[in-house]
Amino acid sequence: MSTGSGAVVIGANAQAGANGIALGANAVAGDNEIALGNKDLGSATQGLYLKGGVMTAGSEVATKEEFDSLSSKVDKISGYVEDALAELDKNSWEIISKVSQAGLAASYWSVGDTKTITVSGTVGTLSVSDSYNVYILGFNHNSTYEGSNTIHFGCFKTTGGVDVALVDSCYGSSSIGATKYFNMNHSGNNNYGGWAACDMRYDILGSTNVNPQNYGSAHSSGDAGYNPSSTCATSPVGDTLMAALPSDLRAVMKPMTKYTDNVAGATNVAGNISATTDYLPLLAEYEVQGTRSYANTYEKNYQAQYDYYKNGNSKIKYQHSASSTTCFWWLRSAYYSYSNYFCGVVAGGGAGSGGANNARALAPAFCI
Repeated sequence: MSTGSGAVVIGANAQAGANGIALGANAVAGDNEIALGNKDLGSATQGLYLKGGVMTAGSEVATKEEFDSLSSKVDKISGYVEDALAELDKNSWEIISKVSQAGLAASYWSVGDTKTITVSGTVGTLSVSDSYNVYILGFNHNSTYEGSNTIHFGCFKTTGGVDVALVDSCYGSSSIGATKYFNMNHSGNNNYGGWAACDMRYDILGSTNVNPQNYGSAHSSGDAGYNPSSTCATSPVGDTLMAALPSDLRAVMKPMTKYTDNVAGATNVAGNISATTDYLPLLAEYEVQGTRSYANTYEKNYQAQYDYYKNGNSKIKYQHSASSTTCFWWLRSAYYSYSNYFCGVVAGGGAGSGGANNARALAPAFCI
């Protein structure tokens, strides 16, 4: 069957006749029919089907709840999915967001697909104005803890496809003078409060718009960080990476739930692990490497490796300003047995660590 006029078709090998809607791999709908699942109407064993006004669920007549559910799904989809394109980069962020909300993103796009954005503004002390690609890290990542109907994106690649991370003028050096370099903490060399309380989260990334306890001073044991308000992405902290992202992207960014050691201070216990809400977090050691080396032993129990890295893609990143030079990029996991280190990815792509006062490269993630 060829795709008919006015049809909406999503999924590999899906087909629909005139004004038909076929959603899902191998779904087949005739003229004015709806098929949601992975079989055709003649051999319905999975999914929901509407033909001639009769709804069926596999071989059974559908309940009113099933009919209402499908009707709601079609109402959500029919107004915009026909505008979505298979090439991710050709879609607006609004369309990408709506397809994600409908739970259909993986039917359209693949892990590793890219979309070009313009990053323009001041990030800490770095002035940046250039086009970069963001790329899909995974769909419905770690849904047990982080929710479903999501697309997680990583930052950045050049438009030519080179993996890069942002670096500033202090890269590779240390500073505790309160200047907003790309170090995890600006006023002291410690990891007290872990990811939640680090300066990087607030005033470089803009992943939260609420400053941590004792912000502006060296952190102490027991310092806490705070979750963002609902306007974190749309009214970002100034001179942060969040503020440098395009407004149409920020308008559809979803808050992310991330589990991390938010106590640190060389106390490697399960009770240190807690959830934060973030809009632009660094990745964790386990999310990249798929194994634990230097992070809190218990972090991985609440995390999952991103499919992008599970699929074998390179963990090596290059400096955005010198794309033939590799770099060490920060992760949000605190070092389990030192009170002044955070984890990172070394120049060769393996697990590593660095002092909290060292300036390193940035490669955060976000969710649509």
